[in-house]
Amino acid sequence: DYGELKHLHRWYIQTDEDRKSLRCRINTLLVQIWPDLKPQKDFYYGLTGRALQESYGCNPQRIVEAGRKRFETRIRKTAPRAWAKTLRQLFDAAEASARLPRSSGIVTAMVDQLADLNAQYQDRHACREGIRGRMEEVYRRMKQQEPRLPDPEPGVISAFALARFFAETGPLDDFSSCSQLLKFAGLNIRERKSGTYAGSN
Repeated sequence: DYGELKHLHRWYIQTDEDRKSLRCRINTLLVQIWPDLKPQKDFYYGLTGRALQESYGCNPQRIVEAGRKRFETRIRKTAPRAWAKTLRQLFDAAEASARLPRSSGIVTAMVDQLADLNAQYQDRHACREGIRGRMEEVYRRMKQQEPRLPDPEPGVISAFALARFFAETGPLDDFSSCSQLLKFAGLNIRERKSGTYAGSN
């Protein structure tokens, strides 16, 4: 079980790194497609951002062609709680970006690439969540076999956090003391002192 948990954790970390890398590539490409868009952090991954992707592929030219009223109506079908101010800002930004001297072919190619990256991101996100569920299941199985393992506590520590902890440490019986465990984790903190000099921890 500990070996399985360790392998799953490594897989989780790699998948999460892939997901973060894809987010960076998506954000970079989105700036190229829609340079006048000034969204809040993580806007693209929220309900309104997903509505933009599904309805218009985040293509400012298509948004302008639809017209302001039709654009707002269509976005609200997927994101009914989208603020009127936000939708106005999005349309204004689309109008400004659509005026840039770029061929529709270039924009279409970038929008197609964005859709591909978005599909990869959704796949990595779903994979990461699946691995997380498997790690929690392994920890529950370990807990049944080894009752001394700590229980998750809402608001304090989750089953997933415990699974990650034991994926790194392995069985705690492998450590001869608490001090040895702290050293393994890199938490053996010391205060620096020399003569009259007293440093910080």
